[in-house]
Amino acid sequence: MSMKSRRLPNSNHECAEELSSELASHQFRNDLNRSADRNQTFRTTLPNRRYPVSVKQSNAELVHQIFQACAELSNRSGRSISPDGHLVGSLGELHAANTLGLRLETASNAGFDAVDDQGRKVEIKTTTRSSISLSASGTQAERLVVVKLDSVTGVAKIVYDGDAGVAWDRAGKPGKNGQRILSISKLAT
Repeated sequence: MSMKSRRLPNSNHECAEELSSELASHQFRNDLNRSADRNQTFRTTLPNRRYPVSVKQSNAELVHQIFQACAELSNRSGRSISPDGHLVGSLGELHAANTLGLRLETASNAGFDAVDDQGRKVEIKTTTRSSISLSASGTQAERLVVVKLDSVTGVAKIVYDGDAGVAWDRAGKPGKNGQRILSISKLAT
């Protein structure tokens, strides 16, 4: 079918449906381009295509794919491979900022991660477990947001959004690593 006689899809959804069999059977190249609505746009070039195809995915869908990839790598290798550390923290910061309208500071900013619409400093902690670690030296933040990512799907949920001082008061004694452990269940009380 020539390009002139081929009907172009009206939407990304139609485009995705039309190309699903081609995507499954051809090698293709993906570039991630940031879009204005903070979703990701995959620009895909397929063999015998004269126009790029864009399929938007939400941030939540992209996070889910990260968790799926880790699960698949665990299955293939027999080793536990999970998103953790800096990656989990960054994902939680993005979720909190998008959900609560926070303005993120530069990465690894000392003492706080974001500022809210009232100018208050906000610390964001993220976990896939049942507890978080807090700095034994305290925080500059007035507000603490705790994000829990489901360890299988990566689905994010804000489990605490409140006074940072309350959280530090409820945390355990400092460990040798300079961290204080706080169970998420202690934040709910």
